[in-house]
Order: sequence, then C-alpha cells, then structure tokens
Amino acid sequence: MPAGPVDDEVILLKPKGPDPWPHRRGEPRAFAVFWILFLLGSTIVSLGPAWSMGAPSYETYRPAASTLMVLCAVGLVVLWPMVRLSQAAPRHPLRAIIGDLIVLLLPLAAVVLPQAFPFMTGWPIEVAGAVMLILTGWAFAVAGVLLVALSREAVGGGARWAAMAVIIAAALAAPVVEMLRPRTPPAERAMDAPRPAALASPLSAVWEITRDRSWSGQAARLLPAHETAVVWTLAGGAVLFSAGLVAAVARRRGPA
Repeated sequence: MPAGPVDDEVILLKPKGPDPWPHRRGEPRAFAVFWILFLLGSTIVSLGPAWSMGAPSYETYRPAASTLMVLCAVGLVVLWPMVRLSQAAPRHPLRAIIGDLIVLLLPLAAVVLPQAFPFMTGWPIEVAGAVMLILTGWAFAVAGVLLVALSREAVGGGARWAAMAVIIAAALAAPVVEMLRPRTPPAERAMDAPRPAALASPLSAVWEITRDRSWSGQAARLLPAHETAVVWTLAGGAVLFSAGLVAAVARRRGPA
C-alpha cells in the first residue's frame, strides 16, 4: 500500500508497469455494490422470518421493519467509517466523502421511505420521513468527522483510531444509558411517552420513532420530542460537516 494519499478518481488509461492503486480501482462502484448488498442482506435478515410462514401481519412485519431501520443505522454510522478509515487517504477527501454520501443516502431512501405504503408497514409518511432525516443528519455528522481525520496532512493510525472511537462512542452512548436507566413501572408510564435518551443515537432513535403506537389509531406517531430530535440531529450534522469542510478546504490550500 502506498505511504501517501492516493487519487480517488477513475483512471481510464492503463498505467505502464504495475498498477499502484489496485486497492482503490473499484471506488465508488464497488462501494455502491457492497452497500446495496448490505441493504439487501439486512432486509432478508430482518424481514425474512416475518415472510417465512406466508404473508405477515402488521403485528409481525412492523417490528421486523424497525429492526431493518436499526441495521441501516449500523451500516451508516459504524460500517461506513470503518471501511473509509481502513483505506489509504484519498487525494481529494471532500470529493470522496460527498461521493460516499450520494452512494449511501439514495439507496437508503429507497429502503426507508416506501415503508409508509399501506402494503408495507403503513407508518405515517412523517414517521418514515423523520427516520430518513435522522439518518441523514447522522450521515453528515459522520462525514464531518471523516473529513477532519482524512484532511490532515499526515493522517496516521492514531488519528484514524480517534475518529472511529468518537463515532462509536456517539452512536452507542445513548443506547447504553437507556439500558442502564431505571425502568418506570408500566402503571406510571404513559403509553405514548418518548424516551429522550434513546433519541440521541441513530441506533435507538429509529426504533423509538417507529415504536408501536397502534393504540393511538396510528401504527406509529411523530411526537414533538421526535421532531426536536430531528432538528437537533440535522443541526449537529450541519455543524460537524461544516467543520470537516473547513478542514478539507484548508488542506487544499496548504502545502502539497
């Protein structure tokens, strides 16, 4: 593997001699294929059991769809940065990360938004939209962290490990707090009451937003706390992505 950054552009002409960048030749096409395969595999794993004994009912399909949303979040905030940080740093980090976002979010929208159809989960469109916006905000937050890490002139193992540790801690802190929090007795807990700690992580936020609330007359409900979480997630993603953008621009203006 080359010591310095490599170019993420597609080279059309075959280079003379040994190919110096064979490990990056498939990007972003190979990444797109792997992401689509991951979404397909997640769909099979989560929804397959519900379909294994015939057409599932809403009672069995909706929890499976919520599990699918969690798996999508895992791929977005855990697997993506692991793959990107395990590669040689691209010559143009901003271009590479924006390409990643396009490859990630377009297929993801094709998985999340159709869940609002009556023949799928029947979630209200605002619920499916809130899940997509939460995941989008987290995608931009992760992109910002990646840009800061990859835009350093000498990005080493320490910087990569630090970036991955920050992302993992942000994704897992809220679910851990939620699991350790004392449970309110069912008789004292409102059936619709949101779990604020769960909304601070993409892994638990998508589950909380899509939680069964069929007793309210809707399969799921978008509560004010959910709307607040969406706004704060998008704002946080915008701030972190802006910081990454500044780091990427500073790198381009700096010495080669």
